[in-house]
Amino acid sequence: MAVAFALALALLAVPSRANAWVEMHVARDDVRVTVAPDGQAKVEHKVLLLVSGGPLKSFTIRGVDSDAMLEDGAYVIREKDDLASSLENAVPLRVERVADAASGSADLAVVIDGGRGISRGRYLAVVRYRTQLASSGAIRVEGSSARLDWTGPRWDDGLDTTRAWFVFPAAPLEPKTIEPSDDDDSAGQGTFLSTLARRPEGDVLEVVRPYASRGERVLWSIRFDARALTIAGSRAQPGSDHLARDDHGGAGRPSLVRLVRDARDTAFIIGALALFLLVTSLVAAHAIEVRQRAAARGQQARPLIPVAIAVRAIAAGLMFVAGLWLELHEPKSLPGALLVASSVIWIWHRTARARPALRGPGTWLCVRVDEAFAMSRPPRRVFDPSTWPGALMMLVIVVGFAAAGRLVAEKSLYHGVLVALDVVPLLALFFTGRASSLVPDLTVDTIPLLSKVVRRVEARGGSCRVVPRVRVPQGEPDTDELRIVFLPRDPVRGLRAIELATAYALGPGGHVLLPEILVRFQEGSPCQPIVERLEPYGRAQRGRNLDERVVAFLPKLPTLAMTSELVLALLEHTSAPAPHKKRSLAAGRPRPEQVAQLRDAARTGDPGFVISR
Repeated sequence: MAVAFALALALLAVPSRANAWVEMHVARDDVRVTVAPDGQAKVEHKVLLLVSGGPLKSFTIRGVDSDAMLEDGAYVIREKDDLASSLENAVPLRVERVADAASGSADLAVVIDGGRGISRGRYLAVVRYRTQLASSGAIRVEGSSARLDWTGPRWDDGLDTTRAWFVFPAAPLEPKTIEPSDDDDSAGQGTFLSTLARRPEGDVLEVVRPYASRGERVLWSIRFDARALTIAGSRAQPGSDHLARDDHGGAGRPSLVRLVRDARDTAFIIGALALFLLVTSLVAAHAIEVRQRAAARGQQARPLIPVAIAVRAIAAGLMFVAGLWLELHEPKSLPGALLVASSVIWIWHRTARARPALRGPGTWLCVRVDEAFAMSRPPRRVFDPSTWPGALMMLVIVVGFAAAGRLVAEKSLYHGVLVALDVVPLLALFFTGRASSLVPDLTVDTIPLLSKVVRRVEARGGSCRVVPRVRVPQGEPDTDELRIVFLPRDPVRGLRAIELATAYALGPGGHVLLPEILVRFQEGSPCQPIVERLEPYGRAQRGRNLDERVVAFLPKLPTLAMTSELVLALLEHTSAPAPHKKRSLAAGRPRPEQVAQLRDAARTGDPGFVISR
């Protein structure tokens, strides 16, 4: 009895094998159907599985093509490894086709890793097979076009979003989806969203169905060019291009869709040609303007690629249009965007460089203010955004590309943004080769800065004398520099001039004018100690004469405000102090009664008596 009781306790202590709990949900089924010219297709399913609980050992794909011929290489992998394009942790699948006589389709029984299964997580299962779409009636040739009706598998839980890619051989006419409203047989199938990518090796049509209900087999209907097939009856007969069936099955009249498509292709060709002519004309006109502006200064234009203007204009137009075409027709837009951006090398002009040369002797002449500021200036061109013609042209170009991008964005927002941004290389027409890229003429290019400083000083500085001076080189008919002389109304003795001069330096966007204020005074005069107190903030040098000294001051920044403030400060320091008013001689004499009091005080000897004046 005791032995039997001990055996019973031992049997109860041995743990029994627990039944594992597992739950699987299909989140997505991405299908890729590659159609061959002979009507055979390769179908690839990428099924996203959400697994909870114990190991998932198998699952079933219900409702595939009845003639499915399975291919090797099926596997399942974690979603994160698939996103990283790594197959190191892939688990093999064993797939078997099971016929379903009731529905006329077949099921695929999938066993994971020989029955060991996978644990909880997100997995992507990949299964491939081949099917004969032409012999099964899924592909029907209808005149010059063909129709594909392919039905996907069913899923018990339904799908929030189902997606399919259909790859057809390259053909003149592009494939497109047949909406449920286009065909009564497709009624109730819901709305499809499609995106087409045309490539040399074939056309890829991506179709998205936003929702699939439980147990529903989604019907995908595609119409494509029959010339993509080599099966009997797929070749269009001579003359059938003009008398072809339309999308609604009508025969004996021109296809409305084909007419629209041909008109669209013609419009695209005309638009590309017009864009090429526009870009070429703009680049050529800009290059001619830059060359004329440089020739008027006796300088030479410096394009980034020094070739003939016609070559640069045609190359820029070809690269721009070709890049735009690649952006709109290739699945990857980077090559097209790089080609469009590279067209700027044919537009760009480098900054002209000054030839260092010593300036010869010359004569300084005084002129009136109105004469100095009315000197002839170089004409403003249409590619200068600081003038209204240039600003208007730049605005028209920018708005034109923005409008084109808006039209393209109605079909593809991504491509619409690309088209709008393609205007950036053309902005080099307005920001390179400008007047600032040439070596400045210190007579005419300094007029805007000097005139504004004069107006600001006269408005804030009260009474001061302004005398423009121009320098005429010896033996030359034209002036080479303009300066402005400021003098206080009552200057300190020894001050000869406060000159506002300009120099230039090469900056990142061209030449920059740098104002400089020169204080000229006589050596040993009362003005010298005043200026010497300011000398630590400037630079001392010799003057034009032996008894003249000069101290040059530079504003902290070469701006109008700081230059004007520096001129006003120097005018204030070099103005003579206001003289004290002298009392009249009569006011300084004592009155008669004061004289009498003074005499009495002197006679009496009173020392505390003081006469107040």
